[in-house]
Amino acid sequence: MSTVAVVWGSLEIMMFAGIIFGWHNIVYIYKDQGYFSHLCPVSNITENAIKSRSDCNEQDEQFNIIFSLSTFITGIMCIFTGALYDRFGTRKYISTKFDLGAKGSKTVSFIFSTHFPGQPYFLYPGFIFTTYGGYFLLITNLQIAGLVPNYRSMIMSAYCGSYDVSATMFLFFKLSYENYDISPNTCFIVMAVVYCVVYGFSTFCILPKSRIPMPKPSKYQFRPHELTEEKTTLVNEEDSKTNENIVSNGHPSTIQSTTRVPTFKKVLLSPLFLFLVFWISVHRLRGWMFIGVFNPWMSRLVCGDRSIVSHFTSFLSSTMFIGIFSAAFSGFVMDRKIKKKYESRKFGRIHASIASFLLNCSVGLLLSICMTIPVVNLQYLTCLLFTLHRSFLYGPNSAFIANAFPMEHFGKLIGVTLTVSSLFGMLQNPLFLWIQGPLDKDPLVVNVIICVMILLTFIHPTYIWFYLRKKFSSRQKEKN
Repeated sequence: MSTVAVVWGSLEIMMFAGIIFGWHNIVYIYKDQGYFSHLCPVSNITENAIKSRSDCNEQDEQFNIIFSLSTFITGIMCIFTGALYDRFGTRKYISTKFDLGAKGSKTVSFIFSTHFPGQPYFLYPGFIFTTYGGYFLLITNLQIAGLVPNYRSMIMSAYCGSYDVSATMFLFFKLSYENYDISPNTCFIVMAVVYCVVYGFSTFCILPKSRIPMPKPSKYQFRPHELTEEKTTLVNEEDSKTNENIVSNGHPSTIQSTTRVPTFKKVLLSPLFLFLVFWISVHRLRGWMFIGVFNPWMSRLVCGDRSIVSHFTSFLSSTMFIGIFSAAFSGFVMDRKIKKKYESRKFGRIHASIASFLLNCSVGLLLSICMTIPVVNLQYLTCLLFTLHRSFLYGPNSAFIANAFPMEHFGKLIGVTLTVSSLFGMLQNPLFLWIQGPLDKDPLVVNVIICVMILLTFIHPTYIWFYLRKKFSSRQKEKN
């Protein structure tokens, strides 16, 4: 049953959770239908101009604001949703997610059903609800990784990769619209119906009522079909094993020690967590900037050629299919066993995460460098680097929190990282306006600034190395 739960969790994330990150495809459709074209100067809103995707700053700004608000509001609410999950468990949490996601799909579907571009502002609540519901789904399903302790980080990362793959749903919308004349309204209605069926089955037939503990106790039984919750006392086996390693005169101590869980405030203010927050904040800004400026940036590179812009938006979405595999690889890197012997598997997992963080920082730096080079064919590589960058972002963040900090605070800590990084990510909108205005649509200066910020994020894996070195040295002194 654990295998079924793991596979099912990945499939439903892939189908619904991160569709907002296929924004460049849905914007292509909106522009074709003339959404927000009433804001453009008279010279830019002729039918010929709309069809050829001529530049219209006012139109681009509206689409950028919708994307920014959807991701920002979702991020701001992450602390609340994380605390809700820690407090109430799975079933109450997922029922809220079900309602939000359904509302989002229905709202966006209603917009298309009107076929009236003069009222495009309903897109704001539609995508806010849809994005927020998708985040609910991801956080709820991350707990399933606890059913397979030896591959916990890999499964968490694969789920985050599935979150990236779900961005391709809007690619199917775009292909259906261009090739088969299937209206986006039909696509959203079908998505809403499938959404209700899949989430209902998942909530009552796959996931348990309460949280799945991590690490999983040996006596824990996964019973997804139970409607009542049996109260049990769960013991952290890794901490128990660590306690057995306390030695006295060369022999294991027989004294039963109790591990105190650090308070949420103490964890929140620890350098290990603060550097993690800084790392994810910078790299989320890098990803959001890429998605937000992709369409106008490509239009500038190819002088507004509609067919080439369409080709690159489709190529970017198709590269996201490999996200689930590259994300799983990042988790595999974090799950590998380190030759250096630590008394606790916890420190071994933290050590293994250094390579994953270094890969993310390196790929993010290469991505930013490629975006400073205005060569059209080079953007194939840029699209691939963007997918790899996202693969080594959300998965390692979730897995590191699960491995390095108490699971009692898991939901709240993920909420804090995403909320703070969302606040930081709001720089994306003023940076976009800076590019569109004073910089004359040339993102070179902004990309150079982001390159410098990414260089600073190498501090995070460096601090982890010093942190573990200090811990290892102190343990050695205690033994001696």
